[in-house]
Amino acid sequence: MEEDDLDSFLEEFNPRTSPQQADSSPSSNTQASSTQKPSMTPSSLPAMNGSIDSNPDNSPSSSIASSASRSPAITSIKDLVASAAPSKAAIEDLRRSKRYPAIIETMKKFRNNAEVQGHCCETLAKAAFDTTAMVPWEGALESILMAMQNFPEHDIIQRSGCFALEWLAQNYKGYQSLIASLGGIPAIIDALRNFPDDKHVQWTACGALFRVVDDHERNKEAVLALDGLDLVQAAYRRWPDNWQVKMAMEELSETTCLIQ
Repeated sequence: MEEDDLDSFLEEFNPRTSPQQADSSPSSNTQASSTQKPSMTPSSLPAMNGSIDSNPDNSPSSSIASSASRSPAITSIKDLVASAAPSKAAIEDLRRSKRYPAIIETMKKFRNNAEVQGHCCETLAKAAFDTTAMVPWEGALESILMAMQNFPEHDIIQRSGCFALEWLAQNYKGYQSLIASLGGIPAIIDALRNFPDDKHVQWTACGALFRVVDDHERNKEAVLALDGLDLVQAAYRRWPDNWQVKMAMEELSETTCLIQ
């Protein structure tokens, strides 16, 4: 896979300030938390380029497709799921045209193809940040978590998945509990544990933990039971100025003090 274009977004997205110090974006009617987030608009998100060669037999292996073998124009769910090689460009075209159900169906069909899952998770991560995106999020959330669980050592899937979980928990009421019920907390913890040196996974995973446990005691208890605080403390020692890491550290440390 080409160099992950979500990385550049995360670099810009993560100022050396807390969300309270950064400029805030306009709040959404569906926002579940009062914590402000850094100023970033959907137009700031990076374009997605490149192509993939998916495996029609759904085997775990995948490879980069040449430009000559890129998919023809895909304009519907039927076209996409029938394609033997949905390209990254085609998936991005569907995002721009707001055909998110097609992306979810693609994830279901090519569930064992890491390339397809990575491209789709990137696209859904960007949509999760954009509260105007009309995404059937329950189905999308299940697909994102399925990808994270199926590919625990795939960095793009993990950082994109955590980023999506972070902003779904922030922007949509009830999603803290839904994420937990679908196995989201162990998935985030696994991402922290499996990528100790990847700052983008660490940042987004800490951000996801903070959003999922914020004012949610049951989720806090679940994170602490999985030794989540130890992992967050390790991240804090390396990136003490990152606001996602800092907020997760403060939230979980406060809970631990109350328990003691």
